[in-house]
Amino acid sequence: MEHAVLILPIAVVLTVLWPAFLQAMAVCVKIYRRLNAPRVITCPATMGPAALELAVSFPSALLNSRVADQYVRRCSRWPQHAQCDQSCLRQIEGRGKSVA
Repeated sequence: MEHAVLILPIAVVLTVLWPAFLQAMAVCVKIYRRLNAPRVITCPATMGPAALELAVSFPSALLNSRVADQYVRRCSRWPQHAQCDQSCLRQIEGRGKSVA
């Protein structure tokens, strides 16, 4: 009998909170995909176009959707310009064109 008393409130809470949880996860996945999408930027070093991908983990996307706090994972200008200062990240903040 004690288990039945505990199961009913838990079932009610889960029924009410599950849709909100699913909606929050959908927003988190959308942010993660937006941050991980390949982008075309103008390389500050060469003043030419470059395609790059940011290094974004799912937890960091959940906690912080700012691009400026990320770093470049891949760039079409590498390996020749692999030691750059990644100043191209300033171009992405809020305006980066997604390739995908």
